[in-house]
Amino acid sequence: TAIFSKGGGSNGIGFAIPANLVRVFVAAAERGDASFQRPYIGATFDPVTSDVAEALGLHRARGALVVSVVKGGPAEKAGIEPGQVVTAVNGFEVEHPDALGYRLTTAGIGKSAELTVMDKGKEKKVTIALDTAPETAPRDERLLEGRNPFAGATVANLSPKLADELRMPSQVTGVVITDVKRGSPAYRVGFQPKDVILSLNGADIGSTAAVERALDDNPGFWRVEILRDGQRIRQFLR
Repeated sequence: TAIFSKGGGSNGIGFAIPANLVRVFVAAAERGDASFQRPYIGATFDPVTSDVAEALGLHRARGALVVSVVKGGPAEKAGIEPGQVVTAVNGFEVEHPDALGYRLTTAGIGKSAELTVMDKGKEKKVTIALDTAPETAPRDERLLEGRNPFAGATVANLSPKLADELRMPSQVTGVVITDVKRGSPAYRVGFQPKDVILSLNGADIGSTAAVERALDDNPGFWRVEILRDGQRIRQFLR
């Protein structure tokens, strides 16, 4: 659909959008969906390396290795477990996790898909329901104010639905920063959207209301623990 080239000719890097993916976007628009949503699987996947393939008895390194499964999610209900490898969707082979995501997305929300799974050297087929991510906790978005390091940050309760919107792992829970006002105390401290607030002054944080209660104490000295890109960060702030 587009070509990038320095001279304006047809020799360069070509970009194309698969017709199957366009069909899914068009169907979502016809339903009146304001934003495009991918099917919620409730599992995380890694590529299959040659070492992993050898350890699992696979003939070659291909497929999507199941790393974790969300309790009560579609993957667990389908019988998918960590350590298994998804090798095909509806008969189409998948070489890596990105291909798995593409096949599930183009299968369509509200439908089901048949996955071919390698489990302890044996192949089996399971059926998984394809639905949108649930909002298991009301997001309860709040703009934090006052004399504290979080002033100017907007926070919300994480759910699989919000995690999908933010392109975060679906298994992450807690309170996430969704926006930071430029020039605010939170901005100057260095807080960023998608930071997950784990604890304040030693108290675990499980909701936006808990954040506001903790900030109301205003001790003047803050011990903060956040999760950023899978890394725990501890800070001491005044």
